[in-house]
This record gives sequence, C-alpha cells and structure tokens, in this order.
Amino acid sequence: CGGGCLLFAAASSVEGLGYGRFLMGFGSAFAYVGTVYVASIWFPGRRIALLSGVTAALGMLGAVTADAFLDVLLESVSWRESFNIFAGAAVVMALLMWMLIPRSPESHVQQLKQARLAHGSGLLSGYRCVLRSRQTWMLGFVTALVYLPIGTFAALWGDRYLQVVMGFSSDTAGPVVSLMFIGLAVAGPIIGWLSDSMGRRAIYLKIGTLLALLCSSALLAVPASATSMVYVLLFLLGASAGTIVVAFPLAMEHNPHHSRGTAMTFVNFMQMILAGFGQWVVGLLLDDDLKPGASESALDAADFRMAFLMLPICLFVGVLIAFFLRDPASDTS
Repeated sequence: CGGGCLLFAAASSVEGLGYGRFLMGFGSAFAYVGTVYVASIWFPGRRIALLSGVTAALGMLGAVTADAFLDVLLESVSWRESFNIFAGAAVVMALLMWMLIPRSPESHVQQLKQARLAHGSGLLSGYRCVLRSRQTWMLGFVTALVYLPIGTFAALWGDRYLQVVMGFSSDTAGPVVSLMFIGLAVAGPIIGWLSDSMGRRAIYLKIGTLLALLCSSALLAVPASATSMVYVLLFLLGASAGTIVVAFPLAMEHNPHHSRGTAMTFVNFMQMILAGFGQWVVGLLLDDDLKPGASESALDAADFRMAFLMLPICLFVGVLIAFFLRDPASDTS
C-alpha cells in the first residue's frame, strides 16, 4: 500500500496513477483476510467470528471517515503530499507489525505439517482442497451476493440513485449512503459474538441474504416522500452485509489446516469480483436506457429503479444457495 501511495504521488500520467492504485489495491487485499488468519493462530476458535466482526467494523469506520479526513488534510497540504504522508504511515505500520506480531507458535506449525502430510504440500495442494469443497464454493457465492449491495450501491451508484430517485441533494446523498457502512460496522461484531457464543455460522448467512433481499426490494418500491424509510432500509441493508464476518471462519472450518488461508482468500476473491461485476452491470443497464446522444442527466427514476432490479434478483439466487450452507459438524459432503 505504501509503495502504491508513493507511485500515485509521483505519477505524471494517467497510467502512473493507475499503477499506483493497482498497488494500493494489491496491498490492501491482505488487510482483512490477513488479520483474520493471524487471529485464528493466536486466539481461541470460539473468538474468531467476533474478531472478524471487529476487524470489519474498523474497516467500515475507515470507509466512512476517509473522505472527510482527506478533505481536512488537503486544506493544509497538496494531494501529492497527502499520499506521501499515507506512504510514510504505511511504512511505520508495516514495521510495527514486523516487530509486534510474534512468530507462529509451534502447535500451529505442527498442525500445518500434519495437514500437508495428509493432503500434500505446495500451493496447488491448498487450491485443490478448496476447489473440491462444494461448501466453499457455495460460501463464496453467498458471501459475494450478500455483499453486492455494498459493492454496487454504497461503493459507487448510491449517491446518484438517491439524488435521481429519492430527491436528495448532492450534499446529503453521500452521508445517507454511509448508513450502509455504519450498519455493517454495528452488525459485524454483534453477529460475530453471537456466532461464537452459539457455535453456529451458516444460519447468519441465511438470515443475512434474506434480509438483504427484503430490504433491496423495499428500497426499489419506497416512494420518494418516505425519506425516513430510506434511512432505515439502508442501515438494515448494511447490517445484512455484516453477516459476511462469519463467512471467513466458516471457510477455514470447512477446509484442512494447511489450506485455510487459501479458503479465506478464495471467498474474498469471489466477493470482490462480483462487486466489481455488479458495478459494471448497473452502468451497462443505465447506458441501455439512454437515448442516442443523450447525457447521463437524462436518466430518470424509472431508469435507476429498473437497473437496480438486478439486486433483488441476485439476492434471490443467494437465498436459494444459502439454504444449502452447513456448519462443519452437520456437513455430510
């Protein structure tokens, strides 16, 4: 991430900016799954979902506050200097992690050795175990679909939707969309704690996909005058995505010890890929509604509602797949 920030700050072309952003994304891909994996080594298994939820909450706190923090910073320094500051902060954090996170305990090392003896060693061995697991595939699809409203609505199109469909101003639309991030931040630790306390995980993903289906459908149907209902629906839609915090511990539990990190990253990969694909599909549907030569401002409320109809359709599929998710104790596959 620090290298990406440095490259972004020094870039003199669009390509250079793109390479910097790529490195930022590449580095940040390790953040959530790396934290949960390290937690799985050093904390009891009965606490992993809670720690996953707390990590997600901190991530959402960053998503909510990052723009405001950058705006304040830009009042004092240039955007290039800002990203140099971010790069320096990244280097400091990397050094702190290097010094403070201890080496894996011997018990963990022995578990890895035993798993490799039983299933084979090497990178491909871990992938074979993950790709052969039907539960891991279903978990990846369900996690991706329940996260889809965050990836498409909150991350990109939400501001425009609220302005065109619900009549929000450009100043208020952004903070209202942030209610989805707040919902995820609030629900994540609670769901993680409940999952650890009850020893069950799959049921929360089933509830989450169903809640997301209901809220996304209601959001498309709510009239423009019902602004208070929009607040509630967006918060609940974010809370439904909070159920993803149990997906990563569940992915580890469904796979041998030596492929648990691979299982988590596989689920995370599907989640991010589908989110990006969803953004593109919404844009494609909106483009199809435009008349030749017309600008984006010609799109009306009906166009946006029709484009976002893909959310409840995808989430309905997610509900069907989630029905077949099982906790490892009851998994017979």
